Amino acid sequence: MKIQENMLGYYGQRDYVCIAAPAHGGGADHRPLCSVLVGCTSFGGPFRHNLRLHRFRVAQSGRVIGQSDDLLEPLFGVSPSDVPSIGHADDGQTEFDDAMAALGPDGKHLYIICVHRPVLSSDVASCGGGRATEIVVFPPKVFRVDTGDMSLSPMRPLPFTRASYEAISAHGALWVPVVLLTKAVENCPSEWRLFIYRLVEVDDDDGSWVEVTSADFQYELSRGFRYGGTLIQGYAVISDRFILLSFIDSTFFCFDCANGTLAPVTTEESSSSTLLLHQYVPISGKGVHFEGAIYFIRGTKLFAYRYSPLDPRPLAPPLEIDTIWPYDEEGYGFVVHLAGHILCAVWINMKRRCGCTTRHVLITTFNIGGHTHGTGCFIPSDVEVLHSTCRRIGMLRTEEPRPECYDFFCFLQEYPDTEPRFDPSVPSELGVFDGIHRVPDMLPTCRKFLSKKHGTLSLEECNVAIRSDFYFICQVDQRSLVYQVSISGGKLACNEKVLDALVCLDTVRPGDVGIDDPPEWFFVHHGSMLDVIPSLPYYNHYVVDVERKCYNIHKNKRSKLFFSAVFRVGQYTVALCDTLQDVYVLNQNNFQWRRQKTSSRSLDLSHKVKISGFVDLGDDAFMISDAETNNCFLFDLKRGEWFAVEPPRGYIFWQYAAGLLNGRSIFAEGFIYTCSAGGLIAFELIDKNDSYCLGQPIMLNSSWKYIFGERRFLSFDSVCKGEIDSSIVFCVVQGCPMAVPFTSRHHFAATTVHVKLQKTLRETKEPVSIDRVGVVCSSIDQNGRILTNYAFAL
Repeated sequence: MKIQENMLGYYGQRDYVCIAAPAHGGGADHRPLCSVLVGCTSFGGPFRHNLRLHRFRVAQSGRVIGQSDDLLEPLFGVSPSDVPSIGHADDGQTEFDDAMAALGPDGKHLYIICVHRPVLSSDVASCGGGRATEIVVFPPKVFRVDTGDMSLSPMRPLPFTRASYEAISAHGALWVPVVLLTKAVENCPSEWRLFIYRLVEVDDDDGSWVEVTSADFQYELSRGFRYGGTLIQGYAVISDRFILLSFIDSTFFCFDCANGTLAPVTTEESSSSTLLLHQYVPISGKGVHFEGAIYFIRGTKLFAYRYSPLDPRPLAPPLEIDTIWPYDEEGYGFVVHLAGHILCAVWINMKRRCGCTTRHVLITTFNIGGHTHGTGCFIPSDVEVLHSTCRRIGMLRTEEPRPECYDFFCFLQEYPDTEPRFDPSVPSELGVFDGIHRVPDMLPTCRKFLSKKHGTLSLEECNVAIRSDFYFICQVDQRSLVYQVSISGGKLACNEKVLDALVCLDTVRPGDVGIDDPPEWFFVHHGSMLDVIPSLPYYNHYVVDVERKCYNIHKNKRSKLFFSAVFRVGQYTVALCDTLQDVYVLNQNNFQWRRQKTSSRSLDLSHKVKISGFVDLGDDAFMISDAETNNCFLFDLKRGEWFAVEPPRGYIFWQYAAGLLNGRSIFAEGFIYTCSAGGLIAFELIDKNDSYCLGQPIMLNSSWKYIFGERRFLSFDSVCKGEIDSSIVFCVVQGCPMAVPFTSRHHFAATTVHVKLQKTLRETKEPVSIDRVGVVCSSIDQNGRILTNYAFAL
């Protein structure tokens, strides 16, 4: 069976097995092949837990043992109390919130590395109302597990704290590649280095970590990164000698375990100059190498790189083999190699909650199909499913997960099954099917979750005063189009429609539509008037009246001023060049740009900044974020003074992000809201007598439909009308840059997000949860690529 049929099976709520039912007492189903471990953690909310390992077994035929909707077998948990030096003195103050694992060279021991951090509460590391607390990150903790009796032995911790690393078994040893920040100077590019450590064990002691080699790692933060996460994204072991390391910026390194050499991998030059298309996909987790190809799953898709360290040719972009599951928005998965051509992929709905206390697991075993080239090279082309089944995994909770609860699918690890044979005639051990298909009564509590594809999701009647119209800008080739969507009762009135543009403007650009850095054109609205301003001084300035659907053209009156950002600050339109000292304000009467005097008591204003986002703070002040350094800066127009804004303390994930803010952000009731790939993020801006800092980020996971996974294609605005009381409503729009194949139709989704607020001691209003969400899907009919990058409500 092909994957397309497999998807239909999931929609129909059934298992699929394409393996002949075994005869009693014989056949491949009589012999266990592998046990597969699933590692998960959970933090946030009342039911958080440290690392827990669960297991399922697979027969030699590829059949997953057990029945539909079974719970995966819980094995054991790993927590800081298992470390003798910590023990019970920890008293629940620290946790293992992420982990990785590798099977030892002997095949009998599993090595687990746990990320060890303090338990973060709402008041930890807050920079307001007193002394700030610096978050400590401990060295990663290492454990050795006997796969026979599942006994746990602590090992020596790794010799570093804040880093990106992996656990890899190859060439008779355990290796840990790690990327460390070796130089961090404010307002200067950071310096990174890639190290390789090896575990040395003598007579079952706790081991020691030896540095084998290192190399400079040329890493620069970029808003063009399509994927999130840590610097080291994944790896693959090749011929038990070479380790291919994959990084977030789509670069690769190869480590030779035999001679200890480490070198970057050469890739083919992309034929496209735009950041819109990413040809190289980072390997996610542990890749599977056999027959000259490296297979891995990114989200829900199976990819394959053809690579040999002994081949001097550059690494080519990966082949996209197939989509394993149809639920990319709900969860993600990994793949392991069982034997021969049999692979096993596991998906868990970690991205989206449902009403169940458990998480749902989709397990698929399959063969790789393809053909052999004339040179003897196997070319993968498709997937032949052996068994697809739905299971559940317990998360130690007695109620459905809350919005503040984060569950992580950490790793998937296979190991040889040494347990006694099982009786294939017992349904509880095998799950025999009468024919090829069986339609069980499965997943009664989450049928809606699995069967729902995200077209329209209606929002209940909104009790907040809402504006009546929502506008967004779509750039197409050499034009910019303005679209309008009506709002009634908090609901968007555009579902399943092909939208027509209100206004079409000629916005010349040197190439095709992509993610320009800086953008070629900027959009700023003041009421119903929209300014369309070029970054280059050669083009004219448009002023659009969106209600009257007309515009005027004004000759540009600036010379040699190249803008890197233009945005609204109160009643003003403000532009920045490439340094903090270059601030300009637009005179709306004569369209002249006036340079603003600038000063600072602590900042070097001549230092260049690369703006990732901005926000109008009201009272003639604004804040920008720098994509290169992740610093934020606040400017007071009245005083002409710049201030540094201290980032959230202890929130180390931002070292891998390209700017805290993404494009136009919104300031409301003391909090800054910005779009991310996983929803909205809110920061409290705290003023301590001309000293500013950001509070801990509040993650507001949303269920809007993702059409394209790049956060810079998201635009939003508040659609509230009048004063904000106990809730605020945002509308987020995202368009697909590429058209549906063989058509000129581009899909887009608009999401209404209703955020519940509560008052703080500082009289600000803190977002506590997403109360309701509404989604509508529509389309735009335009030839070529499109880019949605500005939105506003009237």
